Amino acid sequence: MKKLFELLGIAIVLVVAGSSWGESFERILYLKGGNFVSASTAGDVNGDGYDDLITNIPDGTGNGHQGGPCIYLGPTPDSFADIILSSPLFDEYVFTAGDVNGDGYSDVMAWGMFRTPPYPYAAYLYLGNAPMDTVADIIFMDTLDNPLRAFPCPIGDFNGDGYDDIAIPFQNGSDWFTGIYFGDVSMDTIRDLVILGKPTVLEYPYYPSPVELDGDINGDGYSDIIIVRQDTLNRKDTLYIYYGDSIPDSTSDAFIVVDSVSDFSMAGDINGDGYSDIVIACGPAETHIFLGGNSFDTTTDIILPFGFKVSYAGDVNGDGFDDILIYTYGKNYLFFGSDPMDIQSDWQQNTCGGVLGTAGDLNNDGYDEFLTGKYPRTGHHYESPPYIEVWQCNVGIEEGKNSTPEYRLSVSPNPFVQSTTLEYSLTHPSSVSLRIYDISGTLVRTLIEDETKNAGKYEIVWDGNDNRDVNLPSGLYFCRFKTTKTTVTKKFIIIN
Repeated sequence: MKKLFELLGIAIVLVVAGSSWGESFERILYLKGGNFVSASTAGDVNGDGYDDLITNIPDGTGNGHQGGPCIYLGPTPDSFADIILSSPLFDEYVFTAGDVNGDGYSDVMAWGMFRTPPYPYAAYLYLGNAPMDTVADIIFMDTLDNPLRAFPCPIGDFNGDGYDDIAIPFQNGSDWFTGIYFGDVSMDTIRDLVILGKPTVLEYPYYPSPVELDGDINGDGYSDIIIVRQDTLNRKDTLYIYYGDSIPDSTSDAFIVVDSVSDFSMAGDINGDGYSDIVIACGPAETHIFLGGNSFDTTTDIILPFGFKVSYAGDVNGDGFDDILIYTYGKNYLFFGSDPMDIQSDWQQNTCGGVLGTAGDLNNDGYDEFLTGKYPRTGHHYESPPYIEVWQCNVGIEEGKNSTPEYRLSVSPNPFVQSTTLEYSLTHPSSVSLRIYDISGTLVRTLIEDETKNAGKYEIVWDGNDNRDVNLPSGLYFCRFKTTKTTVTKKFIIIN
């Protein structure tokens, strides 16, 4: 498959003349938990242009689960929560839900068991707003016939209607199913689609939901989902892929068979070809990566020689390729995406406990932060204390670790409906070009053409129109930012 960046003739590498670039990592937030820790990017819940963090660790106290899930707002979160959500649940699992009602604010969810008898399970959905209140807007409850005893998951816009959707596995007798709930301006608790089968449900809370978060594997503009079903007798697991569609159905479109899945995740676009990829841990022996494509096949493209838990990390070093995190044997590893991707880790953390994930772009500098952490126990061995750490990658010249990059580039909001702001900064005067390309590599809009700019911070509000002043259709696009010494590309999505 010919890569988009080859079509553009762009080298997605950060280069300074006469120097090589390196990365250093800095811990920017530490939160200590109680019985169990869960954390996730919250997206931008209050619409201020900065991603936020949600965790079940309350308000810097370290006492655990006294006040409900907590949201720490970007750009500079500290150990004191900005929003404490109201919840009767114990040991909540928390995550972003995307934007289920299409109001431009990210929404969040918490799932867990009630603190009081008869201890039912429930999923609480909180809609973002400015200001955001603390009361759940939609509650998905256990029923006697259909207990919700597996983690819900955000699945992006599965049916392409402009609203993000969620999946909640449920039990019916001895069988398992997955309920799909389509987002809407007035989203309800009625299942819009049920996918049959018996997905894997492993011991709470240390293993994933059988449904994994969204990504567009085949590049058709719809988010896709994966459901894993386990054959414990033969130690073979099957991951069923369901492509999104305007009228999605419950028939799988592709499947992957691997040995003993311990975790899996959409990996973002690790090789920069415009398709979402899949990472599967067959712990602890190895991790398999499957690259997405228009004609997606089920052949493993990359094998890493270890892996027990895996996660999408975002684009940590701002090179246009998404990155992944892997946990195994008390160590976390970060692998930068590239084309081709190598099997040498780019960052390692010892004495950790398997909490992995993206923290989004908290300070809107064009670089995603990522989170790691430690459960209070591993298997049946109790350890203390559990914690969450948030890390940022500082990209600079290797000879001077304190040097700042020549540029900073961000696109926010992303995705966007009517307009977005492209923000960049320069540390010294430079010639600047800023161009927009579609997925085929065609130039569709020139925003800046070889203009000399002084050092400083700049913003351009773009209405999503092409050079003919015509609205561009929904889809994936690329912003190419070029200075005298550097070229970088950012991906973004238009929704019309």
